[in-house]
Amino acid sequence: MDDRWEREHGLDPSDKNDASLDPDGDGLTNLEEYLNGTNPQDEDSDDDGFTDGREVEEGTNPNDPSSHPEEEEAAPDKEDNTLLYAAIGIILIAAAAAAILLSRRGGEGFEE
Repeated sequence: MDDRWEREHGLDPSDKNDASLDPDGDGLTNLEEYLNGTNPQDEDSDDDGFTDGREVEEGTNPNDPSSHPEEEEAAPDKEDNTLLYAAIGIILIAAAAAAILLSRRGGEGFEE
């Protein structure tokens, strides 16, 4: 890696071991960042929402925001039945409480 490039990106030109490091966690080593012209301190050099590593892996340009992997369609959300389950639970609790109260009263109040 070029010493000037290393200094510009906060790396130590005298440290030969930093070529294999990945300080931004994007899946590219510092050497790969250098070879691809990306920023080793920024996981998404072109700010397109895809990491530099993913773009290189998928063959798109990590320096061009209009060049990015195709977005995967999200799986449809499962219907949230939380309120339905809560309502059923409340009804069951109320029915159980009513049954207990009626059994303790011995059915009083229902006879004419």
